[in-house]
Amino acid sequence: MEIINKIKKDGLMPAIKFAAQVLSEKINKSVFNIAQHFPIKDNYIVFESSPDLSDNAYALYDYMDKNGILKKYKTIWLVNNPKNYKNTKSVLYLQKGWGNLAIRTYAMIAVSKYYICDHNCLIAKKRDEQTVIYLSHGIGFKANKGTPNVKNNFSYIVTHGNLSTEMMMMYYKVNHDKMAELGYPRNDYLFEKNDAIKNKFETEYHFSNYSKVILWMPTFRQCISKQLSEDYIKNNTGLPLFNTLEDLNQFDQFLKKENILLILKLHHLQANLPVFAQKFSNLLILKDSDLNKLGTQLYQFIPLTDALITDYSSIFVSYLLLDKPIMYTLDDYDEYEKSRGFKMENTKQYLRGDHIYKVTDLEKALLDIKAGKDKYKKERNETIKTFYNYPDNNSAKRIVEFFGL
Repeated sequence: MEIINKIKKDGLMPAIKFAAQVLSEKINKSVFNIAQHFPIKDNYIVFESSPDLSDNAYALYDYMDKNGILKKYKTIWLVNNPKNYKNTKSVLYLQKGWGNLAIRTYAMIAVSKYYICDHNCLIAKKRDEQTVIYLSHGIGFKANKGTPNVKNNFSYIVTHGNLSTEMMMMYYKVNHDKMAELGYPRNDYLFEKNDAIKNKFETEYHFSNYSKVILWMPTFRQCISKQLSEDYIKNNTGLPLFNTLEDLNQFDQFLKKENILLILKLHHLQANLPVFAQKFSNLLILKDSDLNKLGTQLYQFIPLTDALITDYSSIFVSYLLLDKPIMYTLDDYDEYEKSRGFKMENTKQYLRGDHIYKVTDLEKALLDIKAGKDKYKKERNETIKTFYNYPDNNSAKRIVEFFGL
């Protein structure tokens, strides 16, 4: 009946694709259930992230690899396209599930001692002998939407302090004994002095030619996925403040006049909107593919910038550790609250920096930063205490020690 309704609604080909996904998921689940009867492999460790090989899962993997910890493991990375990667004796790349036929993947998940994920945890049911570590992909204030259900399938959720623990407990309805306040591995990168990466970006984008390099990371409001787009926003850009291409062009002229480079790092689900195919002079659209090209993780790149523009996204919590100015676009605060909502009441009290409601507010804040003014330094440092138990570069180390990896 579901397939017939799908044909009536979307046509034959989408219905066939949907049927194939349903069948694949049933086969995957059957393989997983059978494989659960086989002994656990204590030296098997599975990693998963989104995008592939990124974020907290990759940062932990990177730490373990550099410190020789992975030598005792058979490492399995779950990726969207295994053909893009070369298997080695120690690392195996397997197809992610979620609608794909992935028999070997689910067989491996079922027998692996450790499963570490930060986004789409694919494990259907955790065995008692398994350790499933959910690193998550950030603690922001926006209410969850489209988040995988990991409630009953993890051993621990890793957080970085009391407030993030409270938010996770509230959302997943779990007790404090499921929380591990150890910090995010990706934040360790923020403390690194990496001249090789700095030189790569200088060669590619010539950061030293500009008076300031500003990072803008908005939470995605509009994207190629209808399910994840916010209902209230109908403009051409999916951005706050700027509704049209012409608005962006005018702002680009301001940036050019002030010799400021603004790097717009879009969520990968938003980056392919048509408006972002446009070329600007001082507004740089940075995609995940650009970071991959330079062999750089996002959190290795972030320290190269002088200030951040964001909103309700979790990036501001990480950026606090850099002790640099942060600006928050809040022009759609009321609409966002009605459409998606926030995890906590009085969200604005945690946003220590310039509150931006119109383009002229943003321009004034950028001119202050260009002039070396940092009006919210004291408030930011106080906010760090709210979010972090350990504002340092030892999160990956703590995780390894806590779980005996």
